[in-house]
Amino acid sequence: MTKDSANSDVTAIYFLPGATNAYDRYDASHIQNTSTNIASIDSQGIYYAVNSLDSLFGKRIIPLTFHGTNVGTYTIHFEDCGTFKNHDIFLVDNFLKTTTKMDDWTKYTFSKTYRD
Repeated sequence: MTKDSANSDVTAIYFLPGATNAYDRYDASHIQNTSTNIASIDSQGIYYAVNSLDSLFGKRIIPLTFHGTNVGTYTIHFEDCGTFKNHDIFLVDNFLKTTTKMDDWTKYTFSKTYRD
């Protein structure tokens, strides 16, 4: 996710045999920075910079969280979507109530209009 050249953050989600759906040795916690943050989050409220999960069978919902201290326009893009063979990836914006199909070329842009 990017706001500008000085404000960006990344998160990674992947599927690995031997990984679990809880925090394990394949995961990395997200450490909040002072400007722009994106992370996946699990049902226990753990924020991940790297989230390795056990399998990709059926429908999976992986929540993402955003925190930006600066008002402005942010862009999310996904990379390596092709590794999710036979699966579609959708980004659901719960604030705007929109759903966008994502692939390696799709960029999702949104605005933060208030200061935390």
